[in-house]
Amino acid sequence: MQKIALLFLLVFVKAEAQTSAFTTADSLFALGNYNKAINLYKQQQPETAYGLSKIGQAYNQLSAHHKAIPFFEKSIQKDSTLLITQYELARLYTKTRAFTKADSLFKKLIVKDNTNPNFHYQLGRVQMINKNGNYIASFKKAVAVDAYHLKSIKQLCKQFLKQKKWGLFDQYLNLGLQEYPENETLINYKAQGYFNRKQYEKAIPFFLKLYESSPKNKFVLFRLGLANHGLKNYTKALSFYELALKEDSKNGDYHLQMGKLYYDTNDMKNAAFQTMLATYYNKVALDKEWFQMGLIHKNKKDYKKAIGSFKKALKEQKKNYNAQFELAVCTDNYYKDDNVKLKQYNLYFWNFEGKNKRYDQIVAARISYFKTQLHLESK
Repeated sequence: MQKIALLFLLVFVKAEAQTSAFTTADSLFALGNYNKAINLYKQQQPETAYGLSKIGQAYNQLSAHHKAIPFFEKSIQKDSTLLITQYELARLYTKTRAFTKADSLFKKLIVKDNTNPNFHYQLGRVQMINKNGNYIASFKKAVAVDAYHLKSIKQLCKQFLKQKKWGLFDQYLNLGLQEYPENETLINYKAQGYFNRKQYEKAIPFFLKLYESSPKNKFVLFRLGLANHGLKNYTKALSFYELALKEDSKNGDYHLQMGKLYYDTNDMKNAAFQTMLATYYNKVALDKEWFQMGLIHKNKKDYKKAIGSFKKALKEQKKNYNAQFELAVCTDNYYKDDNVKLKQYNLYFWNFEGKNKRYDQIVAARISYFKTQLHLESK
């Protein structure tokens, strides 16, 4: 009897000691003293699912993700009902690019609790990163479970904006804005949606809301410039281009667009200056910049320089059919030899027929004219 009592006493003392150790370790963990907490959790004998999970969490907090994973796995082996531990492990698999394991574990979590929108969302993220086409369906399921699951709504809006699926884009965006009318990401998508459909008048108020909260956001400033430019509000457009350039003075695209604005307002001196700055700052493909410079020279009736610029544009991008058309037109105006003129129109016809109906009509008419002229001259 005394032996039994002693045994119970030892078990009780051991349990009390273990509880005390856990309490101290939990306090250290809560205060961010993760290494000391880990040492205390590791002292437990035998290892418990709770202790193993806490060690995993502590390593995770220390960004020692690969060290955390085995402890989470052991914890789940001991107790398969620990959903939070499984969720944390699945997210760690995602973070460490173990996508197959992450996908499998999130699907298991969904089987256990199909009503948790975050499980569907996290599965969608894994599928999207891993280029699995089912990610849209997963995000949709998250919203079906929780109509206002913001993270899923954002992802759906982002994807449908890219894909230009405007019906679905508007459906999910309006759903999100019902619940989160001041969310800047959703407002940004709303502005971009209108902008990409060239509904500039509708886009501007939403870009202005973003501008009010972030007046130095160069993306917003430039889009406000483009939208006003598209509506021929040249003064407003110019002011926003200038603000964008104030934030990023070496952005060649901003200079190019300002050059286009000056061209549209017939200020060829400033148009040429801004376009030259664009060619200086843009180091990759310069076909747009040289094309714009060609138009400026053409406007001044300096066809020789225009021809040089359009040829440079085509050298940068041989598929620039606008440059080939303008090259043919300027060649037509500059050279006297009909063979030279016909050659450029033929180059357009052979390479770009069908790209632009108006261009096709002009090119076909000029080719017919020069062929007739050359035929008459040969007689």
